Amino acid sequence: MCFLRKWDIMSYNAKADENYRKKCKTIGLKFTLNELDFYENIVKHCKSNNLSLQGYIKELIKKDLDEKGIQYND
Repeated sequence: MCFLRKWDIMSYNAKADENYRKKCKTIGLKFTLNELDFYENIVKHCKSNNLSLQGYIKELIKKDLDEKGIQYND
């Protein structure tokens, strides 16, 4: 017997997806050739701890802001 999840049967709406992406904000990180070891250490840490790079970096930033007493909206 096959059970379908809600997202398996939902139709894709390109316009809604585009509108959603326009509301999202992005920060990019670039690691130079001199920083490749640092980058590899981050990737290795995330893989060995089953973390996403995005989640790990966001958590580090959140922790830093909290320690500095910088307020933000969740």
